[in-house]
Amino acid sequence: MHAERCRHCSAVCNLCEGTGKLHYQNEQALWFSRSCSCQETDRKIALLRLLKLPGKFFDADFDNFNRKLPNQTDVSKFESALDKGKQFTDTVAREYAEKKSGFGIKGLLFHGSPGSGKTRLMAVILKELILQSSLTVRFTEFSSLISEIKKGYDNGESQSNLIDPLIEADILGIDELAKGRRSDWYLGITDEIITGRYNAGKITLFTTNYNPGEAKPYARSEVKEDDIELYTLQERLNPRIFSRLMEMTEFVDMNFFDYRQLEHAHNLQSTRTPGVNVIRN
Repeated sequence: MHAERCRHCSAVCNLCEGTGKLHYQNEQALWFSRSCSCQETDRKIALLRLLKLPGKFFDADFDNFNRKLPNQTDVSKFESALDKGKQFTDTVAREYAEKKSGFGIKGLLFHGSPGSGKTRLMAVILKELILQSSLTVRFTEFSSLISEIKKGYDNGESQSNLIDPLIEADILGIDELAKGRRSDWYLGITDEIITGRYNAGKITLFTTNYNPGEAKPYARSEVKEDDIELYTLQERLNPRIFSRLMEMTEFVDMNFFDYRQLEHAHNLQSTRTPGVNVIRN
């Protein structure tokens, strides 16, 4: 997602005349300077670029989710998840405004079926935290992250370049947690990132298609490793990592109807009913 000043905001600032600084004199005739408010806009633009959010979410916000789910149970569950997202965003913004820290605030882990809006909701929260509080926020897709780190190690890059920025960010959003081929190295990297943020008291958000819970009674040799119906999140990770997640996040259930299926059905119907507008997940 690209961010820049709109054409109406790109003119030279009337307050600082483009210098970025405001100068004033106190009662003792001493001169001081401070940053102009226009610099805050530039900082937010830079932070939005650093976020690296997929472009499809550029216009997503709390008000433009598709609420047309097929039954009231799904609607209630979705509204609950949306309310938790709003409350979380407000709490984090308030705590950073008052204490300059989010230490002690639990993150959120959205779990549930594909197409339920988990990534979109996390993307909205991450954007809002930049716009409201100018926080350093990062978004990453889990399997891509693992691949990038492996490629970086193979090319001789240091851990400080690869992992430390993820640990140090004020807020980190990890999409599709536990996706990909599981290995000892994979679990080690996952543990390092999550434990690093856990120990630093950093706020982390996750989405995953795997549901929490105990192992299910299936012969694992007969089940595909990435089967989201038969494996739980705890199995895909390990007890140590899962225990950290339980302490550092609140689990939010988003198991309901696939919005993509709804969109497909609406698109078919729109050939007969002009004017159908479906918001993409």
